[in-house]
Amino acid sequence: MKVQCPCGELLKHLGDPSSRFADYLPSQLTDAYCELTAKAVKAHVGDADVATQYAIDATTGLFRRMCQCPKCGRLFVEDSEYRVFEFLPANTDNPNNLFERG
Repeated sequence: MKVQCPCGELLKHLGDPSSRFADYLPSQLTDAYCELTAKAVKAHVGDADVATQYAIDATTGLFRRMCQCPKCGRLFVEDSEYRVFEFLPANTDNPNNLFERG
């Protein structure tokens, strides 16, 4: 995901962990996520590494990306067609680090 924020900040996700980006799972896909994960685990009982990789491969496409600008706090959210939509905070007091873990 690469987004040019109107405030001038360039947000790029290069695959490494970042507190500016998050993957989210739409709630209507939770059952599909659980079913695909269970199927991968059952198909590869006894080999946790293989089961894990199959589960990751099977479920990655269910997730969508979002990111937050560290300067202005705007949120950018991808839809199922990889289009990015921008959401502006209602006020300047909103945090600009929503995805950081404390």
